[in-house]
Amino acid sequence: MDSILKKKIINKVLAKIPTYINPVDFLHDVLNISKESIYRRLKGEIAFTLEDLVKISSSLFISLDDIIYADQNNDLGKQPIVFQSRSDELFEPKKTFVEFLSTYLQNIDETSKAQNAEVMVAANRLMILTAVSFDHLFKFYYYRWIHQTQRMPLEFGMSSVILTDEIISLQEKLKTHIPSGKHTYILDFYFLESTIREIQYYYYRQLITEDEMLLLQKDLYRFVDAMEYAVSRKIEYVGFSSNIYISSTQIESSGLYCKCDDEQLVSLWISYGVSISSDNPRICNTYRSWFNSLKKYSSLISGTNEILRTKFIDRQRSLIENIKNAKDKDYFYE
Repeated sequence: MDSILKKKIINKVLAKIPTYINPVDFLHDVLNISKESIYRRLKGEIAFTLEDLVKISSSLFISLDDIIYADQNNDLGKQPIVFQSRSDELFEPKKTFVEFLSTYLQNIDETSKAQNAEVMVAANRLMILTAVSFDHLFKFYYYRWIHQTQRMPLEFGMSSVILTDEIISLQEKLKTHIPSGKHTYILDFYFLESTIREIQYYYYRQLITEDEMLLLQKDLYRFVDAMEYAVSRKIEYVGFSSNIYISSTQIESSGLYCKCDDEQLVSLWISYGVSISSDNPRICNTYRSWFNSLKKYSSLISGTNEILRTKFIDRQRSLIENIKNAKDKDYFYE
């Protein structure tokens, strides 16, 4: 194998291994070869075999093309577009949930180390990571995660869910993280409606108790109070700024764009915990362009536009207040 290509593949493999995992230990477990052979591959003394690369791509949930095409072609129009997803593991919800939270912590760490970081989010619903500071909402999201990724008995209620010590530890770390970089959020005007309809669904199926519903309602009020405080002023301090916009048009799907120095990433959420991601420059630039276009049809409410800000907050509180009074109960199980 060409020495330059060999080096590019080594760099690509190392870049794809999460920073909290030792690369040698990871490759030793995946390839089932001696650590001496691993070191020789990483030093470029011998090449990764095709079988090696297949095993690595499978374990990292990335396309083989994403490794093989390691920047060989400078013409972006001729490179394959690669997406990453952990959908193969969805039916191991506890394991996937832990990996999801761990990956997000890793991304936060990488963002904090970047000289220039930018995060842009378009959201039509409350996401798991937004609800991490609210224990009952967080538990509900984990419950829904399990309920939709496993064949659960009809009577499996939220009270049956127990958060493991590992999940609680990750939640606490996420609660205390200090954000950095330039953050921009565009929210749908009916931001909380989808979340509330999901809660109502389980409530009317009697899988959420009356007491649990009250606790969830209280957490939702606390979330809106926190959001109202955040948008009532323009938040800026050393290394961090945040601006929140309200879209004038419906946001059909939620997504995130992140740029850390020269690295870009786009995540598109299928649901609030399941996403497909790509670091392909064409996809990243396309999403960034779409986001900036959406911003033209949105209004800034951080520290300004008091009328719209009040209208938006009041709308969310109204949805929460009526959480137990669905307009169309026939939509729900009773």
